[in-house]
Amino acid sequence: MVRLCLCSGLLFAVLDVENENLIYAGPRQSFILNMLFSWGTWFIIFASFVPISLLVTLELIRFFQGVIINKDKHCQVKATGEPTSVQSSNLNDELGQVDFVLSDKTGTLTKNIMNFRFAHTGGISYGEDHTISPEELLKFPEVSNVEFADRRLFDHLKNKSHPNQKNLQRYLTLLSLCHVIIPEKGEYNASSPDELALASFAKFCSYEYLETSEDGHMIVQIEGR
Repeated sequence: MVRLCLCSGLLFAVLDVENENLIYAGPRQSFILNMLFSWGTWFIIFASFVPISLLVTLELIRFFQGVIINKDKHCQVKATGEPTSVQSSNLNDELGQVDFVLSDKTGTLTKNIMNFRFAHTGGISYGEDHTISPEELLKFPEVSNVEFADRRLFDHLKNKSHPNQKNLQRYLTLLSLCHVIIPEKGEYNASSPDELALASFAKFCSYEYLETSEDGHMIVQIEGR
């Protein structure tokens, strides 16, 4: 590239001398100084040039790096043994520079799926026990994004003498109201998977958000009422 810039600078200086009457109306620089300045200009212009052979070599190296990453046992999921799947080779040479991964929320590094599994209210946690059988779950409202089978929550909710019953009622009422979900044909249309999981759990517990009336009131059906 240095020789290319030198040839370009020399040619520019020669043409400048031959056409000095057309270009300059006053004093001009010397031939050597003009060539050096021109060489620097061409160097800046040609600095971004990359040979095609170098690009092909880089792509081949990245491709084989992706093959190695796919077969690397240290990159497999320990629980399932699922191997890594390289979707793009553009980031291979940057992986070695990563020390920390900062993620703002679900979806940056995951599938952006939120499932409701645990509930905590009134100092009691629900969701750790799976005491509802799969056959019994078929009797519950059909919802998505809910993985909950703890019978205690429903027992406490139905027992009016239980100290946590009113807390559960308020808890589920808030889940069914605090969102911007739009119900469509019996399903919820939500822009946020978090809201969808929370409202779906409320519906799972028979606190179903139906619609928003014309005067702005949200209508929720609680145990058929």
